[in-house]
Amino acid sequence: MKKTSQYLKEVRKQYENYPYPHRNPNDEKKRLIGYDNQSIYLINHYCFNGSINLSPKGMGTTFRILIAGGGTGDAAIYYAEVLSNLNAEIVYVDMSKASSKIAKQRAKIRQLTNITWIHNSILNITADDLGKFDYIDCSGVLHHLSSPTDGLNGLKSLLKPDGAMNIMVYAQYGRTGVYQMQELMRRINTNEEDLQVQVDTTKSIISALPTSNWFEKSKELFTNDTNNDNGIFDLLLHTQDRAYTVPQLYEWIEEVCGFNIIEFTGSGIESKMGYHPRIYIKDEKNLSKIKTLPLIEQKAIAELLSGAMIKHSCFISMKKDTVASCSDRTLIPYIHGINNSGKEIADIIVAQPGLAITFTIANQGSISLVPTIHTEKIFRLLDGKRSIQEIIDKIDSPSEEVFKEFESIFNHLFDLHILLLKSKKFPKIRTITEAQTRVSNIYKNN
Repeated sequence: MKKTSQYLKEVRKQYENYPYPHRNPNDEKKRLIGYDNQSIYLINHYCFNGSINLSPKGMGTTFRILIAGGGTGDAAIYYAEVLSNLNAEIVYVDMSKASSKIAKQRAKIRQLTNITWIHNSILNITADDLGKFDYIDCSGVLHHLSSPTDGLNGLKSLLKPDGAMNIMVYAQYGRTGVYQMQELMRRINTNEEDLQVQVDTTKSIISALPTSNWFEKSKELFTNDTNNDNGIFDLLLHTQDRAYTVPQLYEWIEEVCGFNIIEFTGSGIESKMGYHPRIYIKDEKNLSKIKTLPLIEQKAIAELLSGAMIKHSCFISMKKDTVASCSDRTLIPYIHGINNSGKEIADIIVAQPGLAITFTIANQGSISLVPTIHTEKIFRLLDGKRSIQEIIDKIDSPSEEVFKEFESIFNHLFDLHILLLKSKKFPKIRTITEAQTRVSNIYKNN
């Protein structure tokens, strides 16, 4: 076993007393928590070229997912639930017994049996202990290590060469008020060892903040963490906490640790769309100038323009070219994130000839599409079963002409993930509603 840093004692003490995030296991009977960056559809498209190696239960090789720093279980429960009918193993690792206890209670209520539980720090685990993984989810952990680089490199040693990860770390500018408050509470809580007294003092201070205080100005960004003691401690009293700007994130992940950042995967302002300066700037002269800059610089500008990003969540891989591409015409395009079918969209195009169609996804944004010559036919053939080539072959026009139009439509809608690609072997993934129905039916008479 590796020797952990001294600070881990304080971090462990925190999470034993205030497991995070706060969860009531009995709530599993009525809801399943899932986040955009956990979507198997996005993981498949971005990380595995649309051809993720997931097989029905009892068939093929086991797809292994590591939850590195699983906390009270959100990620482990989500993956175990939606993949419970597939040949997948979820390995949960966390150093907090209190957090693990809650996560296990949640799994027990759901009657999940595809989770392996490991009580340990992610700094201690090795491939010799656990083997290697196809996918690693590490959310809200690395920024609490004294050396995030040691943590990320340790996880790298656990990842298969063709595997991928999703990591979430704090973003600098949106947490300006948090760091002001952390410094304030360190000063006020000097020599106070009772953790609950620290929390109660913090709550009292929050309630009396002047309007000039930066945390007071931005507190709506943190409402989920300021309505319970566990969240307040994690947000404002943490003993080890750092954040990254976009350039710092790229330097750390790509130059220092040797990964490739595939794409940002958060929601709302921290989604893929939020890293585009055009979301904030409408002046074409300024936009044109910004578009000449390297992509990292453009994303850095978007972060500065927003000022409200409190975390960065992204897919990363040691491989390049992991994103499914229209150039592979054997892949199947399918509609994602909206309720309209391809046929319904085609009918809308017919009903309003020449007019743009606006697609909106809650917490993500809107995109307008102006139909061109084959748009209606493409959507009418887009049924989630036909491949790109099969759609092209059904349209009586030169195939390269149709392909270029399809590619243009796909690329236009891809910023909102309205169209994704999958291989023919991609299995059916349970939706949150389907997964929760299974569990709710167990307790419907309780």
